[in-house]
Amino acid sequence: MSPTRILLLCAALLAAGCVDREAQQRERAAQMQARAEAAAREGAAQVDAVIRDGKIEIAHAYAVDVVSRYGNTEAGRALAARLPELEKQAGAIAEARRLDNLWTYHKVDDAEAGGMVYTAYIHGVSRGAGSAPQVRLVIRRHPSWGQSIYLLMDSGGDFACNDECRIPLTVDDGEPRQILISRAKDNVPPAVFIEEDRKVLPIIEKARRLTIDLPLAGGSSRDFVFEVSALKMDELGPPPKGK
Repeated sequence: MSPTRILLLCAALLAAGCVDREAQQRERAAQMQARAEAAAREGAAQVDAVIRDGKIEIAHAYAVDVVSRYGNTEAGRALAARLPELEKQAGAIAEARRLDNLWTYHKVDDAEAGGMVYTAYIHGVSRGAGSAPQVRLVIRRHPSWGQSIYLLMDSGGDFACNDECRIPLTVDDGEPRQILISRAKDNVPPAVFIEEDRKVLPIIEKARRLTIDLPLAGGSSRDFVFEVSALKMDELGPPPKGK
C-alpha cells in the first residue's frame, strides 16, 4: 500500500472517530435533557400537589427550587411563569400570619371578678428617632368592671396626662381625630383609659392601623403605630351585660 493511500485511510478513520464522538456527545446531551425534563415535570407535579393541600408557602419554595435547577426545560419555564403569582400568594399568607401574631389573648376565670376575664393586647411601634418606651394597647372584658380599652407603658417613662386629656388618633390614612383619655390612678405600670370604649372598639375592628400621638412625661410626645387589623373579637368572649 502506498504511503498516500495509508495517509488517506488514517484520515478516514480519524474522521469516523470524530463523527462517532460527536454522535455520542449529542446522545448524552439528549439523555441529560430528557432526565431534566422528567425531573422538572415531577417537581411541577409536586408543586401542584402541595397547592392542593393548601400549603402555598411550601409550594412557592418548591417552585423556586425546581426553576433554579431545571429552568432550561419546558416544564421549568412553565413553572417560572407561575412564580410571580405564587410569590404574591405566599407573601399575603406570611403577612396575615405576621399581623395575627401581633395580638396576644388571655382569659382567666377569676372568682373575685365573678367570672371570666378576657384581654387582648398589641404592642405599638414608635415613630421617630431615639429610644422610646414600650406601649401596649389593651382591650379587656371584665364581668364586674365591664369593657375597657387602655394604654399601658411597660418600660420606662410615663404619660404626661395626670387626669383627663385629649390626644390625636389617626385611623389608617385618615385625618387625626381627638379622643379622650383618663389617668388610671396609682396604676403600676402607668396606664391611661381610652374613654368611650363602645365607640372606639368598632373603629379598632375596622382599621388596618391606628396611630396614637401620646404626650410623654418630660414634655415630649411620640407617635405609636398599632397594626390592629387581625384582632379576633371572638377571643374576647361576649360583651359584658349592660355595657
